[in-house]
Parts: sequence; structure tokens; C-alpha cells
Amino acid sequence: MGLGRVWRTTPLGRFGEDGLERLSENPRIHGPTQRWRLTTALSTVFSILVARKIEMGEAQRSHPQRRPRSGSRPRAASAASRGLPVLEFVLANYTNFNARATRDALVAYWRHIEGGGKMFWAVAGAMSSAQLGITLAPAIRAGLIHGLSVTGANLEESLFRLVAHHSYQDFPGYRYFRKQDDAKILADRMRRVTDTSIPEDEAFRVVEKIIVPMWKRATAGGERRFWHEYFYELIQAIGEKTYEGDPDACWLLAAARANLPIVVPGHEDSTFGNIFASYVKSGEVSAAIVKS
Repeated sequence: MGLGRVWRTTPLGRFGEDGLERLSENPRIHGPTQRWRLTTALSTVFSILVARKIEMGEAQRSHPQRRPRSGSRPRAASAASRGLPVLEFVLANYTNFNARATRDALVAYWRHIEGGGKMFWAVAGAMSSAQLGITLAPAIRAGLIHGLSVTGANLEESLFRLVAHHSYQDFPGYRYFRKQDDAKILADRMRRVTDTSIPEDEAFRVVEKIIVPMWKRATAGGERRFWHEYFYELIQAIGEKTYEGDPDACWLLAAARANLPIVVPGHEDSTFGNIFASYVKSGEVSAAIVKS
């Protein structure tokens, strides 16, 4: 089902049948001052597009021989979307200011994908620790993302969430911590990032005992790979018994299965980048095994 059909089922009679076309052709979408707004708006767009893609896939699996009737209301993808039709809500209510930029981004993204276009995403910050995979992984599986540029930390932390999810701890009152509070967290072998703490033993050590032998084999065989390719092999090699997190919410696993191209600039600035550097310094592995 195209977005044009969805648009016609929403309470936007004042736009008329050509409302979608007029909106998508709005020069604001292409203006240089609007591009950054479109980029910042895409987190909301993400969840909407993923829900639509999943919904369409479920409808096809349920009724493979049936085509949706023109003008029919879209079937909800989940209980959540049945309770809150986000797409219709955005199209009807996001009419001004930055909200309009979000709506413009939604329409532009959808029409770009429907037209056969590709999207390359950049992910910074500590978003994997913040469980961005809940929306990013389904978006990859739905064909909404075709390549990624991520920090070394985001790459590995998606894996950490998969193997050590239950061992993470939240600290909502971190703003009021004293020095001794952080000292205790350190003594407990946790690594706090604002209100979220990564468990060292459960996350780092589980991965280290698998990836270090991979580096050593690559050194012995003169093999060279991109940084993410080691993680692609690792995450698909570990058994499901190792999982603590939901594999459907692990964007690295989704990307590995889809074999998406990934750029990892500055992989040295990550936990396993530092561990790799220590093995290079000790002479146990060669720095040449990682392509730049």
C-alpha cells in the first residue's frame, strides 16, 4: 500500500486528492535551511515507516492472494498501532513549525523508498546502549536502511545489549551522585554512561574471549577485514543460549544478516578498539588485520 492511499484515508479533506503531491513537492523539503531539520526529525519518521512496512508485510502473509481495496483503512501492525495510528496522527496534526518538518521528512523518506531509492544512516552518541535497536533493527529488516556509518562504541554496544541485557543497571538519580557513589559503581565492575551502566564482566569478557582468537587467526593468516566484518562474524557465530536481550531488537544482528555495508570511523575510540590496541602493543596481533 502506497503512502498516497494511506494519505487519502486520513481526515485531511482540506488538502484534497493532490494533497500528498503538493506536500512532497514543497520546496521547503529541498531548502538548505531545512535539511538539518529533516535530519533531526527522522527518529519519529523511523517508527512510523517501520510500522507501515511491518503492517504491509503482515497483511501480505495473512492474505497473499488479496490486494488491498482502494481507499480501505490500513490494518494495524500491533496492539500499540491499533491504539494510536501514528501515521494518521502525524499527517493530521504536524502542520506547523518543527512538527511540519517531521511530516515533510516522513513523506520525503517514504516516497524516496517507494521510488527505489536507498538510505544511508549515521549513528552517533551512545544510542545502542539506549536501545536504539528496538526501532533500528526492524527498520533494517523492513528494507528502510541500506548502509550505516556508526561509531565503534555503537557497533559493539549493540552486541553488548544482546549478550548482557539483564545485567545492565539504570541510575535515574545519577545527577545527584557523590564521588563515593561512582566509586562503588566502579568497584562493582560497571561502566556508567549517564543513567545507564554497562556490565563489564557479562558484556566485555564474553565478547573478548571470542573476538581475540579471531584477531590472532587473522594475524597468522595475513587476513585483512573491515572492523565491522569481525563483529558480523562474531554475532552470527555466538549461540542463542548466549542471548539475554531480544535478538529482534539487535540492530547489529539485523545488519549482519542483511550484510549491510558499514563505515566505522575511528574504531579505536571504543572498548574493543582499546583492547585491540593493547594486543597490538603486546605483539600478539597485527594492526594490519583491520582495513581502514
